[in-house]
Amino acid sequence: MTKVARVRWGAVAVAVGAFALAGCGDQVQGTAVAASPAGDGAVPDGGASGGSGGADAPPDMSLGFGSGETLGCDELAPVVEPMVPALDGSSPTAQPTGGCMWRGATTVSVTATPEKIDPEVLDIMRDGPGVIPDPRVDALGGVAMSTGGAALVTEWAQIVVVAFGSGDDDALSLDVALAVADHMKP
Repeated sequence: MTKVARVRWGAVAVAVGAFALAGCGDQVQGTAVAASPAGDGAVPDGGASGGSGGADAPPDMSLGFGSGETLGCDELAPVVEPMVPALDGSSPTAQPTGGCMWRGATTVSVTATPEKIDPEVLDIMRDGPGVIPDPRVDALGGVAMSTGGAALVTEWAQIVVVAFGSGDDDALSLDVALAVADHMKP
């Protein structure tokens, strides 16, 4: 399979995983507002007008599949840097999406989000396209998918790693994802 085909299948796998983790698209952004008993769309007394934030604001879902905050570069660096000697001592750069990128002879991008994942969702994902069979993933009870790198989903985290320039980018991506998952394990 060509690199382009793997990337396309990887995009499909990530999309399937995103829908599965988001409850098949039933997640609604915004503040719930009770409907008027009259059915006229009016907000009854005590109802929120929505959108202003506050304690009852919904979680921010823009950081990936879940609502957890991604791990910062300072936390990821001690795990990633020893595994990729070809980084040549480069410092990680925080990405706008919440991940970190190291650029050297090998470039590595890592996004790791702590997130509680239902085991039933993991079971569904195991039957999806692009699953990477690996006993180390099985030992964690997770699912790894080929995404032009490796996406690893466990009961406690979602991790996406893309490495290139190493000569065996897919294997390195999975190795780094497994090390990050082990680091994040509760």
